[in-house]
Amino acid sequence: MFYQVVTETVKKHSPEAGVFPLLMAGASDGHYWRCLGYPAYGFTPMILERADIGRVHGIDERISIDNLLFGIKMTKDVIKTLCG
Repeated sequence: MFYQVVTETVKKHSPEAGVFPLLMAGASDGHYWRCLGYPAYGFTPMILERADIGRVHGIDERISIDNLLFGIKMTKDVIKTLCG
């Protein structure tokens, strides 16, 4: 259900964007929740420009204010849809 809600939310806000599952080599704090028996998923909504890709985990890592606000809006919509 989570993936479906994310896909629908992304299409609503950014119809040209793609949604795809991704296996990350790194880890997040989600493993603490999974160890306690709770499902934990990653969701990082942002629109990356070519120049942004080279900054990921670099000394100049950052996102724009527009991307931050976009991510907040998307995350709120996903939570509202899942939780009512």
